[in-house]
Amino acid sequence: MNPVYVIIDPNFCKDPIGLVRKIADNADVIQLRWFGEERKSFLDLAGKMREIIEETPFIINSEIDIATAVNADGVHLEKSLDVKKAKKVLGEKIIGVSVSNPNNARKAEKRGASYIIAGAVYPTRTAKFPPIGIMNLIRIVHSVDIPVYAAGGINTANIKEIIPTGVDGVAVMSSIYRSSNPEKTIDELRGCFVR
Repeated sequence: MNPVYVIIDPNFCKDPIGLVRKIADNADVIQLRWFGEERKSFLDLAGKMREIIEETPFIINSEIDIATAVNADGVHLEKSLDVKKAKKVLGEKIIGVSVSNPNNARKAEKRGASYIIAGAVYPTRTAKFPPIGIMNLIRIVHSVDIPVYAAGGINTANIKEIIPTGVDGVAVMSSIYRSSNPEKTIDELRGCFVR
């Protein structure tokens, strides 16, 4: 079980390399998310992160070619339509998909996604869409058999509301970036999944 999935976005994280050095051996999954025009910078940052991240699964957001170039462990897609394309290029590597409702979750699973990230559950400045809420999260969890990570505004204060939904883990950003001790925050989040 890999309950703590950390998403690193340089638009929100001021020192992505410094953070990766701290959490590379502690996070259960690390994703590099990039929504920018400068692909060379994305590739350079991905390559530097890959050098640091050895054992933890390393996922690249959206860019299949960059995932291949840095030998990432997989790719995370914003739409399930791209799963088949990703599978052709990446083979058996990890392929995740973002969803906000049960219908899209089922489509992602049917197309071969390895896992899904459902959200945003709570309001957050890192998400573009309105929150889906706890009830919709429960529906998503019960609609698929692949692992489901809850995302969006989740932290050590509200994770207790998330655990009963049956999610396999949480995908977090701000709660790690804002922490004075990200390793401890990861441990606290993971500790909530001990059943």
